[in-house]
Amino acid sequence: MESTEGSKARAEAIRLINERYKEYLPNMLTEKMSNEEIAAALDYVNRKMEENIKVRIRAEEMQHIQQERFDTEKKVLEDLVKAYENTGDRTETEVGIATAAFGDLIQAYKKSGD
Repeated sequence: MESTEGSKARAEAIRLINERYKEYLPNMLTEKMSNEEIAAALDYVNRKMEENIKVRIRAEEMQHIQQERFDTEKKVLEDLVKAYENTGDRTETEVGIATAAFGDLIQAYKKSGD
């Protein structure tokens, strides 16, 4: 009876592993596999999951760096607009044109980061 219960538990464990980690397994585990083969497959899954986590962390870091860069450049452009507005005898039309041009530049920059 104990052997049957152990076999059922092993079969259930294999089913759960296949279900939860199928995207990382090159081949599905079977009940005919030895414990060593299953352990090797789980080691492979762990390595692949670790690689996936590292890639995600790098992507998040890159996104954060790009956002910081964009924010800095946006502030510089906004400061340029303010400086332009405050440099004397500019007509409202000239300020509007310059502001629109800077806005277009910001939008183009945003799209280049996608």
